[in-house]
Amino acid sequence: MAESQKKTLRVRKNVVGDRVRQARNTIVPPITQDQLAGRLAAIKVTIDRPGIAKLENGTRRVFDFEVLALAQALRVDLRWLLGVPNIAPHGRRTASAS
Repeated sequence: MAESQKKTLRVRKNVVGDRVRQARNTIVPPITQDQLAGRLAAIKVTIDRPGIAKLENGTRRVFDFEVLALAQALRVDLRWLLGVPNIAPHGRRTASAS
């Protein structure tokens, strides 16, 4: 593999980062990473703004208790946050692809 290809390959360290960003940006009104950090702090979980940025871009691992707190702070279904198929952000099942 060429050196340039090695540098472009990125291994994600979590499965929730894209969903965290999506949820954060679809809340009305959207919230910033700093505001999400504040919501987490209110429930006694510490992830600062740079930590949320790393989480969203997949370069930071996430502990199980943090995933639970993120779902609570973002008011989304835990299964959706984890990428379970056919689950809407607020827990309703969606039509499955046939």
